[in-house]
Amino acid sequence: GISVKKEKLIQAMDEISPKHIAEAANAKKKRLFAFIDIIKRLQRGETMTDEDPLFEQFNLKCPKCGRVFPDQERRICEVCTNKSAVFRRLLGYCAEHKLLLITILICVFLNSALALVTPIINGRILFDQVIMPPSADGTLGRLHSESWVLIVVGVIFLSALFSMAVSIIDNRCRHRISTRVTQKLKKEVFTALQSMSLSYFSRNSTGRVVHRVNSDTGRVRELVIGVPDLILNATNFIGLAILLFFMNWRLTLIVFVPVPLVVLMFKFALPKLWRAYSKVWKRSSDFNSMLDDSLSGVRVVKAFGKETAETHRFHYFSERSMEASLAANKVHIAIFPVISLLIALSSKAIWGFGGIEVMGHTMTYGEFTTYFGYLGMIFGPLNFFTNFTNMLTNVMNSAQRVFEVLDTVPEICDAPDAKTLDPIKGSVEFKRVCFHYNPNRPILKDVSFRIEAGQNVGLVGHTGSGKSTIANLITRMYDVISGSVEIDGVNVKGIASASLRKGIAIVSQEIFLFRGTIADNIRYAKPDATIGEVMEAAKAANAHDFIMSLPDGYETVVGVGSRSLSGGERQRISIARALLLDPSILILDEATAAMDTETERQIQTALERLSAGRTTISIAHRLSTLRSCDFLMVIDNGCVKEMGTHSELIAKRGTYYRLYKLQAESMKRVLQGM
Repeated sequence: GISVKKEKLIQAMDEISPKHIAEAANAKKKRLFAFIDIIKRLQRGETMTDEDPLFEQFNLKCPKCGRVFPDQERRICEVCTNKSAVFRRLLGYCAEHKLLLITILICVFLNSALALVTPIINGRILFDQVIMPPSADGTLGRLHSESWVLIVVGVIFLSALFSMAVSIIDNRCRHRISTRVTQKLKKEVFTALQSMSLSYFSRNSTGRVVHRVNSDTGRVRELVIGVPDLILNATNFIGLAILLFFMNWRLTLIVFVPVPLVVLMFKFALPKLWRAYSKVWKRSSDFNSMLDDSLSGVRVVKAFGKETAETHRFHYFSERSMEASLAANKVHIAIFPVISLLIALSSKAIWGFGGIEVMGHTMTYGEFTTYFGYLGMIFGPLNFFTNFTNMLTNVMNSAQRVFEVLDTVPEICDAPDAKTLDPIKGSVEFKRVCFHYNPNRPILKDVSFRIEAGQNVGLVGHTGSGKSTIANLITRMYDVISGSVEIDGVNVKGIASASLRKGIAIVSQEIFLFRGTIADNIRYAKPDATIGEVMEAAKAANAHDFIMSLPDGYETVVGVGSRSLSGGERQRISIARALLLDPSILILDEATAAMDTETERQIQTALERLSAGRTTISIAHRLSTLRSCDFLMVIDNGCVKEMGTHSELIAKRGTYYRLYKLQAESMKRVLQGM
């Protein structure tokens, strides 16, 4: 309950004047507003309880089991997930390979038949009929001769060879089908990820996404290989149970004494095991995300001398992952070793009671050997079911996460009647556009403007004012909250994504080069481009000369883990890539930021060639680079504050004028050596 006494709190609030006592980030804004609401309600004298909806919004529970959702945004209960549906869906991937499945089933039943026949050949035939001397009543030793020994041993040898051949075929088919299913799952997950919007990757770390593509899909392979074993062991178990009851029902009852206890243990322990494996996955994905951040940002780590801090961070996440693994192992060893012990004790009891029956001549030695051979075989399936349950829990946990990706509906998707604009002419219009990444922080507020095809427009404003967001909405990386964005008079929501992005190119300050040759990186925009076209684009981007100075020229391997290029060199490759695409709309997002004067001049020349005859939207903080634009738009606090040419905006002496004066004064101080 609420421990703070209402009267004292109200009295304290009345006595003090308002003071700045705390700050909260936007991420905690929801909780801050809830706290303020609590204070106001207490001041009004309202009564509050733990069940108040104000508190429940932070502890949403599963309607089935009543457990609090581990992730309040995701709202998926890992305990109540329909595991049978996940299992059937996985088996559906195997159903596509019918010939391999039929072959596996034939091999399974052949192995099962051989397994059931072998103890009879070894026990009742070899021991009772061949090795044992003839008895007076003729029930034993009817085949007592050396020739029959050779015949029976030969049959056993041939059946072993046949069983080995069947097992080889079975294993090859299993691995072939499991590899194909795993490969298909990986392709589907990766394809699904490609259709996700940028917001999905903002919510999910790279390490977690990689874990789903690689580790979770790979673990499904264990199930595909294990299901035929499940069929084999289930068949053997049923057949063996029937045989054992017919051979000696008294001993067989002893075998099944621990079965009810095992079933009860599974019923109560499996939910705990499921939760434990979920925690292991979360900790492991967090650990992978930390590794990805630290190794990707190694330059920043070394620049700030944070190697020791990163090592401590590694130890922290490693410890958390280890603790989760140990906790899961603790649940595991509390279940499965106990079950194995019960099964082993049951087996040892058979030795005692069976030996007494042989000594009392109620069973022959051959019958006891055959019975014990079958007994060893029935304990095999029991142990398999124990291990299979553990593996199935782990696999279902991974499969659930894989299908969660496949079932996620992309926020940005083409309409059924999406149009193809070929070519895009280049006019852009915003009509009363409102947009936010987070509901508590609006980015664009009722923004409207029009850019005619072929115009060169500059966007200026403070950092965070919404300039790059406008570029994201034009390329439809995100959808507007309200209003519309139109290209050539057509709402971007009604244009096919492939058609839209084929006609738009972005050259930004953040340049990414894929691992591969320089030619391949330029050709990324147009995979079928010839080397001649690649070189022409590089020349127009002022990149040809420095590329040819490299030892391998256009075949120089760049990207992660390869040759390092300067920022200006990478930028010019990016411009060449955009030139090769030959877009109708060009967006330049701080394309010359953080460049030296000479490099900036080369890049600016390349950009002028690139923007010629195209609709160009330039985003820059350095206002001198935008003076040649047809008109400028000043974005401030999510709104278009001013619009006009450089001269017109200077004459207005508004926001643009103040920005321009500040930059001019800064440059003047630099020239004076201040």
